[in-house]
Amino acid sequence: MKNTRLFFLLSCLFLSGMLKAQTFTTFTTTEGLSDDFIYGGIAVDQNNHIWAGTSYGVSKFDGASWTNYFMADGLADDFIRCIAVDASNNVWVGTDVGVSRFNGTSWTTYTTADGLVDNTVYAIAGDFTGAVWFGTMYGVSKFDGTEWFTYNTSNGFPSDLISTIFVDCSGKKYFGTLDSGFIIYDGSTYEVIDTADGLADQSVKAIMKDQSGYILAGTLYGISRFDGASYQWQNDITSTDGLYHNVIMDIDVTSTGVIWVSTFVDYLVDGGMSWFNGSTWTSYNTADGMSDPQIIKTAVDYDDNIWVATGTGITKISDYTGSPLTATKEMPVVYPNPSAGAIYFSKTAASVTVFDMSGRCVFSCNNAMSADLSELNPGYYTLKLTEENGNIVNRKICIAK
Repeated sequence: MKNTRLFFLLSCLFLSGMLKAQTFTTFTTTEGLSDDFIYGGIAVDQNNHIWAGTSYGVSKFDGASWTNYFMADGLADDFIRCIAVDASNNVWVGTDVGVSRFNGTSWTTYTTADGLVDNTVYAIAGDFTGAVWFGTMYGVSKFDGTEWFTYNTSNGFPSDLISTIFVDCSGKKYFGTLDSGFIIYDGSTYEVIDTADGLADQSVKAIMKDQSGYILAGTLYGISRFDGASYQWQNDITSTDGLYHNVIMDIDVTSTGVIWVSTFVDYLVDGGMSWFNGSTWTSYNTADGMSDPQIIKTAVDYDDNIWVATGTGITKISDYTGSPLTATKEMPVVYPNPSAGAIYFSKTAASVTVFDMSGRCVFSCNNAMSADLSELNPGYYTLKLTEENGNIVNRKICIAK
């Protein structure tokens, strides 16, 4: 009996510790944000710095303080609709009057006069070649650094209403639409996936791939899971399975394969975050520490912290054992990411270990400023870099060929 009681007590202490490890931190204008309405979402750069697109400018967090950028600094507009970081660590923001790129020093704006298909940009994503893709209500624009290209109904798209863009490690592009499902583009041909194929709804607000390679399409009626290799659908994921709501705003996956889903139902003014650990769903709302029920977008940093853009600030959700290294300007940069194989470090790494998504070590080296990962299969990996001072930095990297 004593052993049973001791086991029960230890179990309670363990579970209590696990619960306490989940922390919520809120950032608002009080902490330094330019505005509390994070309409444009969040992006993470290769320095593990957080970039937030607000309704009044762009805010950057380096782990210690916030820096704000406005039209006076070179932004096309102060109202930000979307934000992303490309393979060269440039920050791109979409506005109603064009897109602006920050190269670390200055902002440059591109509009329809330069080749953008429309000035109002709702989605941005970069690919491993360095090209950047922009979603508008008139189709998709691609900028390769020199030329602009347009993809819309005039050359094969089923719809021009682009709501989201995702690029996987094989280089395929996924364009979610508001009314025609989503489009898979391999660089030469288009494929349309819609309700006739088994998609839960024609309106797709988020696309992501999970650790198993399934395409996760977030709709107004939950998440549809699609195996792009076998073209087989899995069961949809809905509130019945444990999602906070069925209206999906965004989907992210951590380096360990945990799926995070943001939901918000505007007419109920209710939203929350749900995460899946491989067997069960857990949800959080304002009662748990979320700053606001209006969940807009999410981003995962290199320490697997979840950054949530809301209507009244940013909520950082930390779920870890131990303390992740706080982002600082001195943290080593791992670039490019995605990469075709060659990875470089901004400072010498005492040791580098790369793990596949099953946790198997697939590469290691010591005292290096680069790593040749060209022999690895395309996909996501976790890179563990140990600095000479003993600090350990983990990075989710994408090998794309």
